[in-house]
Amino acid sequence: MTENRDKHGGFRRLHSFTLATIIQLETLRFCRRFLTHDYRESGRLFYDPKGRQYDQMTQAARSGRQNIIEGSERSSTSKDTEMKLTDVARASLSELRGDYEIFILDRGELPWSMTSEEAIAINAISLDEALFIRDVVNESAKHAKLQRKKYAQWLDSNDPIVVANAMLIIIGRALNMLKRQVTAQIQAFEQTGG
Repeated sequence: MTENRDKHGGFRRLHSFTLATIIQLETLRFCRRFLTHDYRESGRLFYDPKGRQYDQMTQAARSGRQNIIEGSERSSTSKDTEMKLTDVARASLSELRGDYEIFILDRGELPWSMTSEEAIAINAISLDEALFIRDVVNESAKHAKLQRKKYAQWLDSNDPIVVANAMLIIIGRALNMLKRQVTAQIQAFEQTGG
């Protein structure tokens, strides 16, 4: 599936948008499950006394998804703005990836090697083509939830290190897709102008 659409507003069919939706939802869930501002829980959960980590992670995840939407919607009036917003989405998800990496390192663990069994399995997951006919918002949400199930064995783990590692890989996949989108947008811009 190509990650570039000529028609503005076609973001719901992009694999990058599907992954960004999963990333935002799972980041919210991760933070609720594994971060705490209650020092009495700090032995069991990641201690976030002021809630800054929660805010930073959830805002970066939100920014990734929302900038894909806004960039797609703005494509009909400004290809330059579309490229910039897609790149902001990429940068936001890169920031989020750094937060998950630090979470893992702070726990005395290492991120999974890309040659590990888990990383290979997650990277091998194929996303289904998004086919919407009538109720695009509803069907898009159903599609994202169905694609999320493919990652459930890692995302539903009670081990925060497993979840954080899975998120690192999923975010990496989204970043690769967004990089290809920006490259395609630049090429289209150079050929047709903005």
